[in-house]
Amino acid sequence: MSDDRIDFGPLDPKQDELRYERLVRGVMARARRPGLGDTVSRFGVRALAVAAGLALLAWVPVLARGEAPEPTQASSDPVTVLADLAAQGNAAAAASWFVSGGANE
Repeated sequence: MSDDRIDFGPLDPKQDELRYERLVRGVMARARRPGLGDTVSRFGVRALAVAAGLALLAWVPVLARGEAPEPTQASSDPVTVLADLAAQGNAAAAASWFVSGGANE
């Protein structure tokens, strides 16, 4: 093994000042460039806002009418019948229907 010191001079990036400055500017330019995650998140927030606005616009005609849709046919499902009676606020009719065996039909 030799006791001579290794000369690392050729590896010094500051030997060529112009090349070193270009290298630093290139690294800084890549560091400031937005990545894929930044782009997706920025456009994702905009897309979510547009989708929410379209959903609200889709409900405008329903809200403007202000009426609930009428059922087209009477349901024979006991749960639906009991829920309808309870939704109408007629607890006595719901209880009497249930006690009279309406749920066993």
